[in-house]
Amino acid sequence: MLVIADDHGADDLAGVMGGERSGVSESTTDMFLEVAIFDPTSVAATGRKLGVQSDARYRFERGLDQTSPFWGAEVATRLVQEICGGEASELVVAGAEPDWRRPIPLRHSRIAGLCGVEVPEPEAKRILARSASRCPAPARRWR
Repeated sequence: MLVIADDHGADDLAGVMGGERSGVSESTTDMFLEVAIFDPTSVAATGRKLGVQSDARYRFERGLDQTSPFWGAEVATRLVQEICGGEASELVVAGAEPDWRRPIPLRHSRIAGLCGVEVPEPEAKRILARSASRCPAPARRWR
């Protein structure tokens, strides 16, 4: 089980449930926005062992878009500023981005069956290469 804690003690069960100390209220003036990805297997095991059902557990144990911490931090920060006001500090990145990218084999003969469109092989390769080049590693954008 992964616990999020500081010098004052445990606050949250990672990917399962947040604690009272890490919540916000009407009197909150400062906050630290934590955005993370947790291992789906670990989250599911923790939730089962403790008998805790939560929205967070439901989402994390099914796996999340591995790039979501990067764009999610931007969206969440913008929403907090629009709703509550204030200003944001610089983004702090801790740890390494998980190695989630995998080659996916694709036979040219399957494209028409999957997409319903005949695409010449050179054009298909060009489209796929262009798409791959437009998806840089998000962590590099922040460093």
